[in-house]
Amino acid sequence: MDTRVTLLNFCDYVQWVPGSDAVVAQSRNMLYVWYRIEQTDQVVTEEIKGDVQEIERLEGRAQVVVEEGMDRVVYLLDEDLISFDTALHDMQLSTAMSVLERMDANKRAKEAQTNKKSRHSSSTRESRAEDGTIERPLGDITKSGEGMWMQLAKVAMGADKFEVAQRAYSALGDIARAQVMGDLAEVARENGGTNHFLVKAKKAVTARQFKLAEALYLDHGRVDLAIDMYRSLFKWSEALSVARAQNHPRAESLAGEYHEYLISTHQHEIAGQLMERDGKFSEALQLYLSGGYPAHAARVVTEQGLTEDPQLLEKVANALVRKGMYLQAGRFFESINSPTRGLESYLKGNAFREAVALSRRLFPEKVVGLQERWGDHLSALGQADAACAHYIEAGCNLKAIDAAIRARQWKKAIQGLDNVDDNVGQPYLKRIAEHYASTQEYHLAERYFVQAKVPMRAVKMYFNADRFKKAHSVATAYLPEGEVKNLYLKEAKAVEAKGKYREAANLYVAANQADFAIDMYRRHRRFDEMLEIVAKYKPKEQLLEQHFNLARQLEKEAKFQMAEIHYLKADKLQAAVEMYKNQDRWEDALRLAKKNGVGEYKKTAYFFAISVGGEAGIEFLRKRGLGELAVQYAVDSNMFTEAFLIAEKFCKEKLTDVHYQYALALEDEGHFERAEEEFIKANKPKEAIDMYSHQRKWEDAMRVAQAHDHISISGIYEEKARAMITEKNFSGAESLFLKAKKPEEAIKMYQVGKDYTSALRVARSHAPHLVRSIETDQNTYTTEVADTGSLPYRRAQAKLMEQREQFSEAIDAYLSMDDLLTHDDEERASVNQSAWILAKNYCPERKMSVARKVAGRLSLIKRYGEAANILQSAGFYRDAVEMLLEGQMYEQAGRVAQAHCPDMQRHVEQMHQKHLVEAGDTEKLSQVNPNAAIEIFINQGDWQKVYQLASRRGKETTVRCAAQHALAEANMGKISSSISILRKHGLRLDKLNITIYEDICRTILGSGSSDEGSSVVPNTHIQLYDLLRISLGDEKTKSEKKGVGELHKYLHIAYLSQLRRQCEDLKLNDLVHKQSVALLRYSDVLPVDVSFYNAAKGCQDAGSKEMAFVFFNRFLDISDAIVDEEEIDEQDLEITDIPSVTTFELPKKCNVDEGTRSDVRDWALDAGMSNTISNDLPTRRCEKCQTKTYKAGVSCHSCRHAAPECIVTGWPVIGASASCHSCQSPARKEAWNAFVMKARVCPWCGVRASAVY
Repeated sequence: MDTRVTLLNFCDYVQWVPGSDAVVAQSRNMLYVWYRIEQTDQVVTEEIKGDVQEIERLEGRAQVVVEEGMDRVVYLLDEDLISFDTALHDMQLSTAMSVLERMDANKRAKEAQTNKKSRHSSSTRESRAEDGTIERPLGDITKSGEGMWMQLAKVAMGADKFEVAQRAYSALGDIARAQVMGDLAEVARENGGTNHFLVKAKKAVTARQFKLAEALYLDHGRVDLAIDMYRSLFKWSEALSVARAQNHPRAESLAGEYHEYLISTHQHEIAGQLMERDGKFSEALQLYLSGGYPAHAARVVTEQGLTEDPQLLEKVANALVRKGMYLQAGRFFESINSPTRGLESYLKGNAFREAVALSRRLFPEKVVGLQERWGDHLSALGQADAACAHYIEAGCNLKAIDAAIRARQWKKAIQGLDNVDDNVGQPYLKRIAEHYASTQEYHLAERYFVQAKVPMRAVKMYFNADRFKKAHSVATAYLPEGEVKNLYLKEAKAVEAKGKYREAANLYVAANQADFAIDMYRRHRRFDEMLEIVAKYKPKEQLLEQHFNLARQLEKEAKFQMAEIHYLKADKLQAAVEMYKNQDRWEDALRLAKKNGVGEYKKTAYFFAISVGGEAGIEFLRKRGLGELAVQYAVDSNMFTEAFLIAEKFCKEKLTDVHYQYALALEDEGHFERAEEEFIKANKPKEAIDMYSHQRKWEDAMRVAQAHDHISISGIYEEKARAMITEKNFSGAESLFLKAKKPEEAIKMYQVGKDYTSALRVARSHAPHLVRSIETDQNTYTTEVADTGSLPYRRAQAKLMEQREQFSEAIDAYLSMDDLLTHDDEERASVNQSAWILAKNYCPERKMSVARKVAGRLSLIKRYGEAANILQSAGFYRDAVEMLLEGQMYEQAGRVAQAHCPDMQRHVEQMHQKHLVEAGDTEKLSQVNPNAAIEIFINQGDWQKVYQLASRRGKETTVRCAAQHALAEANMGKISSSISILRKHGLRLDKLNITIYEDICRTILGSGSSDEGSSVVPNTHIQLYDLLRISLGDEKTKSEKKGVGELHKYLHIAYLSQLRRQCEDLKLNDLVHKQSVALLRYSDVLPVDVSFYNAAKGCQDAGSKEMAFVFFNRFLDISDAIVDEEEIDEQDLEITDIPSVTTFELPKKCNVDEGTRSDVRDWALDAGMSNTISNDLPTRRCEKCQTKTYKAGVSCHSCRHAAPECIVTGWPVIGASASCHSCQSPARKEAWNAFVMKARVCPWCGVRASAVY
């Protein structure tokens, strides 16, 4: 039947390609080509820019002509496709074959040239003919040569063109079909054409039409060919049928061959069936058994009644069993009257239907058991519904109920439960209830949950369904109060996770856990609801604390106005001031500081002035009458003119300090004369003298000393003399030593230079008691230089030449010694210096040459200063500057350049600066950049220089350096020294220093066990307590000091530790043991092993064996973990507020010796073996949530409620209490009375106190 197909919805042009079945069409700007119109899905498309004018086909070329504007464009069609399809359609198969052969040849040629073309040419999509016509190839469909050859082969086969089909199959590589086609062609040639029956029969075989081939053979009386055809195809059955049907003489032999074939190919089943068909049942039976077909054998036995041979029957039965064919075996046994074995076989094969039917007839007593087994079998197969009926038949109610539930037969399960005891039926009732809960039939689910005695499940069901009222009614009706509370807490968390915060808060409050609701609102940033809960359920103090905490959080988030509101609501105005100061919002800070008192206002104003800077800062302070602050600010800003004016007008007592600070600044800048004036005005002439001495300006130093400090004159002479020694000016040095009334120093100078003559001269005049000693040294020296070739001898000879005034010869003698002194730089410098001194003083004509020679030799041994002095004395000033720079003697180089060659000053300064940066010369760097110099000195540990520089920078810098010094001392284990440094310089609680102080506290408190006699409390803890108490003040004011919370924690630890020492001294053992236990709360700061050992020992001494046993075991666990890195079980301390060891780092080594650990291990082992000591810590009821929690813990492990802490023991204040009338610190009554009856004072504030009754 023809089918219409729409090719295009819109068509401008359509036409057949001449002489073919190809169609060309245009739709708007698209060109469509169907090479085979019957294959509508195979279309070639091309975008064009004009209209199709015509289709041309001539001289083996087909093209579509398109007018595109002014151009004539032809699109070339695939002529091969057109020719092939046309030839095929016209049954011109030879032509089609030629086309395909040409296509294959072209394809091979194209592939051979592909690489060459890709290397040497670039293809283009179009070309232009001589007449200007543009030619473009039209994109083609994917041409498959194999598909076209296959199409040709099929058409040729159908047209009996076997030679063409043979060529097509050969091209496809199908050799078998090609050979068949060749055979057909030959048969056709031999028999006169394709209409001969042999050709038709072979063609039918090729097409697998075997019956057609058989009919052709039989119609022409060629039975043997038909039989041979089937035999060649191994179709023995058809071959045998043809032979028997045609009474062929080969029929019997063929049957025998078929039988042998079946046996050889192990087709016993077919062979047996053939024997059965021939009535040979015994042979068939044997074939079935030998071939493994016992079911067929049993059927033959049953159908043919072959039951006389018992062995045969047993053989068949065993074969069935071996094959696992239990159902057939059972039926076989029944057929041979062996019901018992039949029943066994049925059961082995799970054929319960047959087994039950057999039992009903012959074994009725087994029916019930078989029904239960049948039900079990069905249940295992997942057929619970069917199993339920068999369980009911067997009377197995519970199994029937379970099966009914699994089969979702709920009503049947409920009916079954009516006959079952409630306790037995509880699991099934739960499952039924869960079903109704899942289907939202809540009233039924509630009934069965309650009936199953699990009302909690009903409550949770209602919670999950957001039916809180129903949940509450069930909970209050069926659950105990404590269980209801725990349930509410758990469900509140689940509701919170769903984002239903109001409902969660109601549940928390219903569970008497308002803290949880507060924490929930805080985490989810719902602050208004949080404060609402706090105001409704908490005391006012906690409301203030929550406002404070919220303010700090908002401050971190840069929400300053909101933070201010909450700071004020928390009564923490100062915290708001600090917040604005830290953010440089000074107007807001000053606005709030006015409300906080004059002191805070002044402090804030000063910091504001610093932030403003310059004269504006001074003017700001002056206008507000803050003179002293203005002076300090001006000094810190190096604005000394303003500092003097303000001090003169507002605070004259500060003038002296301003003069001193100004003098230090002038000295750093090199303005020494002005610095001198300021030192004198500041009544510090010694500072001016030291300044000039450091610069070697001896006349200025002497002038100041003579005018203001006569005591320093002798020291100036002595220091100047030592400078002259370095310059080899011994006579000048001698004169100064004598002026300083220190002749011994002059004598010592000459003795070092082996100038015993001069030494004796000075001694005889000024120190006659040394003459004998000098003469002895001289004789010893003379003996040593007796060798005429030795250096001492040659030096003595040169000295003799000097005495004889043979100065030129002496110079040569000294210079000649240089070669002998290549390994003695000191002696080498000495002889060359001697040569220079003689040349300078006595041989001016040799002065220039000797100067250069000696300077060069001294530079080789790195005596750059001496070399430069010689060059300078000889007038070689530029050479002297370069020599000093080479020796990195920048100050001297600068002085020489300034005095003699000013053009080199800039060069000297640049080299000096470069050296300071690269070498880190802190002494010089301190004059350029004091802060950088301080940091270098700190890293070097030169604290004396640190403090010298810091003192010039002011008190704040000194305190900061002291904090770093104390930390360094603490890290080196010098705890007492660290505390002494802090005590000397004080604490400055700014952000920079607080972190350092915290590190120091952790180091001090975390140091090992005490060495103070019998006490376990180090003196350093007491010293730390005194220091922190003075610096931080009352612990109750800690919230008013921003950022010092951790320091207050360390203050409290030190307080408990020093209080333990007091109680040791007062013999208050019960308090000592309680304080030791309380200190475990800080075992993450204190040495953890020592803390547990002390707590356990205190408990042991106080008779608390249970606590001692737990703490000793924990001590041993920690010690083992330190030594062997073992894991620690935390379970026994879960209810405490003692820090987990997983939250901090254990010590690197044990702080308790091995002997003590061994003793503890023995005691713990004995205690554990006695079975008289419990390993549970004592507990108390939390006054808030009523949970049992650790007796000595201040905070509950469950609800985190914190009880007041006893100021005496560190334990929670529970029951009878007392408090100090001065500081209001709370305490346990018995502990308070025990302490004050001996100490007579409050342990915290030290005010006199008495017992409370």
